[in-house]
Amino acid sequence: MTESDKIKQEIYNNVAKFLKLQKKQDVFIPKQRKISYCEPIYDEKELNAAIDVLLSGWLPEGKNTEQFEKEWSNYNNIPETVLVNSGSSALLLALSTLKNKFIKNHLNEGDEVITSALTFSTNLSSIVLNNLTSVFVDVDENYNLNPDLIENMISEKTKAILVTHHLGNPAQMNKIMEIAKKHNLFVIEDCCGAHGAIYNGKKVGTIGDLGCFSFHGAHAIFMGEGGAITMKDASFAPTIRSLKTCGVYDIRNQNKDPAWEEELSKLPDYDERTVTMNPGYKLRVLDLQPAIGLQQLPRLDQFIKKRQENVNFYNENLKKYEKFLTLPKATNNSSPSWFSYPITIKKYTPFKREALIKHLNEHNIETRPLLGGNLIKHPAFLNIKHRSSELPNTEFFSKNSFYIGCWPGLTREMRDFVVSTFDSFLQKYL
Repeated sequence: MTESDKIKQEIYNNVAKFLKLQKKQDVFIPKQRKISYCEPIYDEKELNAAIDVLLSGWLPEGKNTEQFEKEWSNYNNIPETVLVNSGSSALLLALSTLKNKFIKNHLNEGDEVITSALTFSTNLSSIVLNNLTSVFVDVDENYNLNPDLIENMISEKTKAILVTHHLGNPAQMNKIMEIAKKHNLFVIEDCCGAHGAIYNGKKVGTIGDLGCFSFHGAHAIFMGEGGAITMKDASFAPTIRSLKTCGVYDIRNQNKDPAWEEELSKLPDYDERTVTMNPGYKLRVLDLQPAIGLQQLPRLDQFIKKRQENVNFYNENLKKYEKFLTLPKATNNSSPSWFSYPITIKKYTPFKREALIKHLNEHNIETRPLLGGNLIKHPAFLNIKHRSSELPNTEFFSKNSFYIGCWPGLTREMRDFVVSTFDSFLQKYL
């Protein structure tokens, strides 16, 4: 073993010691230790993988990026994944790709994208920043795009559907895909909070044309920051890779698409490595991010199972309050990968959402509203060009819903304390 190898091993050992000491100090004391809506789960394997990259002298995308793309494709049983720097960037790039001249039947400025107003802000921003028109459809009882309302909102300008698997619970994709096929629409799946969720035997992100994922620390597996685009048709990949890398020619493109080759042939003398094919972005990752992700991926199914167990625990212990609370349930024919535990205060209850949230927060239990609530009312989107159905469910959930955490690190003591805190507020109303 060389001297540098000895030093590296000493670093590895010290990281493990540090984490062990940190864990020993992290004792749950009710009302003192915050019960967050999410926390990443990791050990020395993730940190030492990142340290390896830092010590390698090469930080930009490299072997870990390519390896994670392959392994994420294998996990989801699809031909191609492209890694990007965030789930928000994945959404932006997905729509930019569908607008690109190299894509058959591509979108044009002003074309319409059907989506939900009860979602995260960057879903809507990805439409707005691509100069497309949003068409809003109300949500179903699971906070997902209601497929029964879609066809009434389709016009000759409608070209795509952007569907969010809200909080990890899959949308009704069979109906959505039937409509998309009938009307020749692209489908983008927002799977940022739904890693590994299954609908009708298929993992989300593999049902529509493009799937978008986030590896932020709040999600099922993390890289610190990071995102990915999955696709059933690998011909999308060269355009996505070009757009995420300053618009340059994708030298990994082995298919030699005739449209790309025709454009290249117009140049009298060129080096493929420097030819700009598209107005592009710089949305790459550092190689230490997928190095962390490669250590996380083997644990994903275990994390999903634990999240499901936590949701089942809360459902079992809070069902006595169903007179007041709507508790989460899985979409038919699905196995969710729960991002969090959503709760809706029913109509005509003797208390308001804010009172219950205040009580939970006073006991150091973190809560969040449903993503952005009704985004149409946010300052950023007040004046965007759009069409909309009536949105009664979106409005109701925006005012009466919230969520708490179900992340895998919740201990039995934490879960019991959460339930007892609900009890102390709700028992008096029974």
